[in-house]
Amino acid sequence: MRWRRIINVATTFFFGQGTLQAINVLVGLFLVRGLSVEHYAQFGLAFGFQTTALLLMDLGYASTIVPLVGDRVDDRALVGSYLRAAKHLRDRAFWILGHSRRSRF
Repeated sequence: MRWRRIINVATTFFFGQGTLQAINVLVGLFLVRGLSVEHYAQFGLAFGFQTTALLLMDLGYASTIVPLVGDRVDDRALVGSYLRAAKHLRDRAFWILGHSRRSRF
């Protein structure tokens, strides 16, 4: 029963990731073909800013949960408390990054 659940979750994950990658390739091809050079440059710049903001918002919180949990992976209360703490810190970082500078334009 447990192995069937693991295989089901893994299959769903890989199917979802494969579908997402295929959609990204199709959208990328559409953008390259459909946008002018200037508009594609604007899209690339906006995408770069968005990616940078996402990386700054995570600040490594997600990657620190795994070593903190370690062998206590079956302790749902512990994992939940770490996830809640990481989400709280991420939300706070988002609020600080989003509200710390006001536009001067």
